[in-house]
Amino acid sequence: RPAAGPFISTYIERYHAWRRNGDKVPEDQRREWFPHPALEKLLSESFGVLSYQEDVMLASQELAGFASKDANRLRKALGRSDTAQRLQELASAFVRGCRERGVTDDVIEKVWSMISSFAGYSFTKAHSASYAVVSFQCAWLKAHHPAYFMARVIANEGGYYHAAAYIEEARRLGVEVRAPCVLASTWKTRREGPGALRVGFQLVKGIGGDTAARIEHERGRLPFAGIRDFHVRCAIAADELMALCLAGALDALRPELNAAQRRWLCGIAVRDGHCQLREGQQAIGFDQALTDPPVLPLKDLTEADRRWRQHGVLGFLPDAHLLALWRLPFRRWRCADVVAANKGRRLELVGINLTRKPVVATYLVGTDGRSLPAPRHVPMAFVTIEDEGGLAETVWFPEAYGRFGPVLERFAPLRVVGVVLVEFGSATLSVESAQIVDDGSSAG
Repeated sequence: RPAAGPFISTYIERYHAWRRNGDKVPEDQRREWFPHPALEKLLSESFGVLSYQEDVMLASQELAGFASKDANRLRKALGRSDTAQRLQELASAFVRGCRERGVTDDVIEKVWSMISSFAGYSFTKAHSASYAVVSFQCAWLKAHHPAYFMARVIANEGGYYHAAAYIEEARRLGVEVRAPCVLASTWKTRREGPGALRVGFQLVKGIGGDTAARIEHERGRLPFAGIRDFHVRCAIAADELMALCLAGALDALRPELNAAQRRWLCGIAVRDGHCQLREGQQAIGFDQALTDPPVLPLKDLTEADRRWRQHGVLGFLPDAHLLALWRLPFRRWRCADVVAANKGRRLELVGINLTRKPVVATYLVGTDGRSLPAPRHVPMAFVTIEDEGGLAETVWFPEAYGRFGPVLERFAPLRVVGVVLVEFGSATLSVESAQIVDDGSSAG
């Protein structure tokens, strides 16, 4: 996408105006689009909007007289974790340079607002173009082959989000999510059938590639007689065996038992010391199966206990959304209700903080309407909230982010109240307040 922050809307508005005018700049808007002659020369392709890192560098050189070294410092500052502080230092130099070259304060304000809007998120033009091509390809694959696409995204272990986000997206696309299984999983998450994915051992906390390889080798050699046999033949360490058990990966070895009984068998297998391998040795090639001992009639774990333990080793729930971990109050509104039809309506949502993108809001004018001696940079954020039915994009302006931002640090449901804003048919929730719903108790 071009530009950054609020200037995305400006770009879109000007693009449509340009198209309506026969692919020409409307003469009555030329002065607004290009308030300085240098900007028309630099930004004619993007309708007067800074869109790429090159634009930022060239504008600082043309307007403020920055040397190439200083222009590059400005480019680098936009992508740093301490962007606000670094921009504060460079802003004074930019304003001073522009004034020395006769640039009016009005133009300085407009251009610096565009520059500072790039804070934390800017690209070169070549990078942007290459990503656009990849995005078209990914969109096609996701639309037509969701199970293939989501399985490979998760297997790749990259991307902007945690694996839990991709698991939920797969579920929303109608893909069945199957828990890890020592009889079916491989190291990488993979498609299993036309509409399902099988969670790989890569997502089980504490399980390494060597352990996964031994599991695949041994199950191909002989069927497992039970948990004890699996433990010995695959040389599974005690912590690995418990992680697999909590993840649900051992369920298929003894499906007639409950979760508590399978955990008990794991403890017995480890206690009896049947695995004698030392680190670095190969799996034992037993030809005679080791059967499990008789199992006590133990009371099963509660659903809440099982889910919390599974989440502890996976970071998600294969059979339910993360909100199933808590008791939640009645909810009138859901994330899917943040739509254009609800423009101006105040909604109260309960969801999980999926991802947060901190940015910087820049103020060149004070509350009294007077120009500030130096630009003031204040943090704000764009936050994606998720519930069982979908996603909601929310914007936390500086006041709300300053007051309620700390709640985003916790893994717990958020109660978010805000007003639906709509631009070009796209709806976001402008957050007014937020708080943690959970008081420490889980569902069940």
